[in-house]
Amino acid sequence: MGKALSIIGGILTLGATFILSWFKINGFSYAYGEGGIYQLLRMFTNTQRYGQTLGIPVWLVYVYAIVVILVLAAGILQLIGTKSLTAAIIGSLLPLIIGVIILLYAFNIIGSNIIQYLYLFRGTALVKGIIPFDYAIGWRFESVGTYVLLAGGILGLIGGFKSRKKL
Repeated sequence: MGKALSIIGGILTLGATFILSWFKINGFSYAYGEGGIYQLLRMFTNTQRYGQTLGIPVWLVYVYAIVVILVLAAGILQLIGTKSLTAAIIGSLLPLIIGVIILLYAFNIIGSNIIQYLYLFRGTALVKGIIPFDYAIGWRFESVGTYVLLAGGILGLIGGFKSRKKL
């Protein structure tokens, strides 16, 4: 049962990361996994300028890049989590954190300064109206991808712990 939950969680997380939009930014760009790939390429091709734009030191750009890579790999880590508890936890916690941040912002619990970090996943549509699929389903601006990301993180985390034998 635990392995099945990890696999379902991994598939949901991969879908939410690369096919669904988490939220829309300024009406024409989206926060989702492909945007993270675009930003990652910018981080590595022009690190100094990227850091100046964000107002952060260069070393922090590399830390951001590591986080973006881990988020992009979260679904795969959840799938690997059928064999490794550490991979299941890392692969599940990052989608959960992103989903919770978006919802806390949507409920006006946190300010916009934290949501700005998710702009690291800002990108335009690959296929307009199809990828990312953006269906606003919430109070403020969050999309269906936020909820699928949360569901994938929760299922992956439960599956990761459930598949372990108790001592």
